[in-house]
Order: sequence, then C-alpha cells, then structure tokens
Amino acid sequence: VNQRIRVYAESDGVVAHLGVRDGMYVTPAIELMSIADLERVWVQVEVFERQSAWVAAGQRAEVQLDYLPGKRWQGTVDYVYPELDANTRTLKVRLRFDNPATVLRPNMFASVTIFGTPTEMAVHVPREALIRGGTTDRVVLRVADGRFQSQAVVPGIESGDRVEILSGV
Repeated sequence: VNQRIRVYAESDGVVAHLGVRDGMYVTPAIELMSIADLERVWVQVEVFERQSAWVAAGQRAEVQLDYLPGKRWQGTVDYVYPELDANTRTLKVRLRFDNPATVLRPNMFASVTIFGTPTEMAVHVPREALIRGGTTDRVVLRVADGRFQSQAVVPGIESGDRVEILSGV
C-alpha cells in the first residue's frame, strides 16, 4: 500500500482553497483543494437600485485598484443577476476581465465604472441643484431679475455630478 499518492491538477492555477491537512483521513466526498485560474477573473459589483435599469450584459466596464493608481483594466458585463438584495437594495452584477499578469486577485476591492448606452439629448442639472423631498423633488428657477421660483420636477438618471430632469422644467 502506498503511503503517499500524487494527485495532478487538470489545469494550471493558484490553490484557492486547501481542504486537507497532514495526517487527515480523506474520502471521495471531501474536496481536497480548489484551483483558480487567474488568467481571466470575475469581478462582483453591486449597483444601486435606482441605477439597475442601465446595466445590461455586454456593456463595457473598467476597473481600477487603489494599490496601482493610474492602471486600468478593460472588461465587459458578463451577467446581471435577476434579483435585488433586500437588505442593501443593490443589484449584483458580474464583470469579466482578462488578467494575464494575474494582478487582479480574489477578494480585492476595486473602483469600477460600467459604461452605459448613450442617451438622447436631455435637460440636466448639477446634483446639488436638485432638492430632494419626501414626495416631491424640486429645483429653483430664476424667473426674472432677482426673482426665483421653486418648481416640482421628476428626476431621471444620475451620471457623475449631473441629474437628468424628465419633466417639470
């Protein structure tokens, strides 16, 4: 009887989980180890509920890491999960990135940009100009020299520091 048995992995990669220890009794039901191929990685992101309608599979995405400032990786939206997280009110989205230098690693934090589809011409205001209320959102309009009026509006999508105004102006 052999005391040691060689086990060969089906592919190259990094040991992501080692479920066996020295002297341990193993059975076919025990996962000894899992090996991750880091040449292509998935990045899991959470998108705010109000922005969930803008995300679709196939869109371009970009990721940046704090420890490598200025370096950006280009990828795509691989999958949009069908259900919102009830606690955080966010939608999970899976992005796919090529990672030939294996710089992107499991459990890292990253800054992500997902590039949505272009919209038509729209009226938009700075985010600070929108006064959000419980039932009504408002902006302040200049109606004449030195005179201003509060106007109820319906806000649309937010992008950067701008908010689209769907109606009311």
